Amino acid sequence: MKIKALQWNIGGGYIREPEADPALPSSYTRDGLPSMVALLQEHQPDIITLQETHESSADTQAEVIAKSLGYDNWVNHTCADSHVAPGYKLGQAIISRYPITNQYFDLFSNPGLEVVHDGAVLESHDKGLTTCVVHLPQGVDLTVQTLQMFPLRKMGVELGSAQARQILSPIQRVMLKRTGMPLLLQGDFNINKGLLAADLPDLFEVPGTAEIPQETPTNTRGRAYDHIIFAGLRPLGPCVVVEEVLTDHFPLITEFELDN
Repeated sequence: MKIKALQWNIGGGYIREPEADPALPSSYTRDGLPSMVALLQEHQPDIITLQETHESSADTQAEVIAKSLGYDNWVNHTCADSHVAPGYKLGQAIISRYPITNQYFDLFSNPGLEVVHDGAVLESHDKGLTTCVVHLPQGVDLTVQTLQMFPLRKMGVELGSAQARQILSPIQRVMLKRTGMPLLLQGDFNINKGLLAADLPDLFEVPGTAEIPQETPTNTRGRAYDHIIFAGLRPLGPCVVVEEVLTDHFPLITEFELDN
């Protein structure tokens, strides 16, 4: 069977005006949730992974999106106050056409990074890994994971350094707590490289684990931060990066077949 998956950091659900500078965070002030739902309705993915979702006492964006698509299956985990807009919790979500069970959240240890950027003090905040099992037709269980990792480059930590290895090593141990295969791991890794294996080598020591080379930038600043790792699946081509959006990150769409 074929599975269509979509990965998207939705930046709190905000979009910019078409003429606004896409490289400026301050450009993203318009409510973009209706346009995001329209894109998802157009492409009809089976599995959706989202980062920087917003949740408040009034609603959860993941639930709003899922219901708009007619999907009953979703999970959203929050781990910090939003840096995008006050009054919200920042989270990540998995939305599925098929039933979801066994969902849980693993918190990453906050490295306590701090840097001055454009005159403001930026501090690292909590991150984590969302895991669930999606029950596909024909009795196949697919482990789906999503995450947003610490922005090491932005916080002045060089990839490959001893400090980066100290931060990334326990994260990889958490990510290896899988409930089984096949596996689909999609997220905003905050690593601007075409391939992740050099910086997250432990993940690829598990037999059959692979990644889709990310040769196209996935955000408006020309960086390839979003990545797709899989096992027990066979990609039917490269991921398609949808650049015709007004969000800070672009959606990534990939089709897979189960690898017999």
